[in-house]
Amino acid sequence: SVRIIKEEGIENRYERHRKNARAMQSALEAMGFTLLAEKEHRAVTLSNAIYPEGIDDAEFRKILAEEGAVVAGGLAAYAGKMFRLGHMGNIDTHDMVSAISAIERTLYRMNKNIELGAGITTLLKELMA
Repeated sequence: SVRIIKEEGIENRYERHRKNARAMQSALEAMGFTLLAEKEHRAVTLSNAIYPEGIDDAEFRKILAEEGAVVAGGLAAYAGKMFRLGHMGNIDTHDMVSAISAIERTLYRMNKNIELGAGITTLLKELMA
């Protein structure tokens, strides 16, 4: 791990994390989630996505796992109201597209008003900018 970090360079690694975080967070918002932290205070390694009205946490995470992605539930006062999605380390565009796509498919399967492709389009536009 240290070798990988040294090869990428610590400054480059941090900038990649910032860009990935912005893209993931924008994609989540495009799908109707609200992010827990204010934009200027968001982590670059993890997003806390608050569910839109009418989403059952257990059902969402069960279907999401069937779609190939696993997220952590909210803690304390946010238990059942949000999920935590990590986007740190050596993830790449493929990992992020897969995660956002799984979330879109989950919302679709839950009969939520989702425009398929909204999250993916937003994610890719942010990543390619």
